[in-house]
Amino acid sequence: MENIELERIRGGPIVKIPKCHYEQIVSLIFSTIEKSPGGVITLDQLIESTKHSMSFHGDKAWYLLQVKQDLVARRRLRLKVDKHRVQFIRAA
Repeated sequence: MENIELERIRGGPIVKIPKCHYEQIVSLIFSTIEKSPGGVITLDQLIESTKHSMSFHGDKAWYLLQVKQDLVARRRLRLKVDKHRVQFIRAA
């Protein structure tokens, strides 16, 4: 199984996940954002709306967070955090 190395904004340990998981999660993230009003979604909404759509076993929220961080580091997603620490996510 081919793995992909995820990028980090602030460095940290190297994380690798199966490429097939990565591609599935990227597709889910962007399709979920595309369907959301104004093209913006909170992190909680993203986790809730995608966790049942992943076709593999394991900690799906962990995989989703790792891929989200990778997409932010690659500048494919933009984050905004409000004063209540709620993350708002949109495509870059």
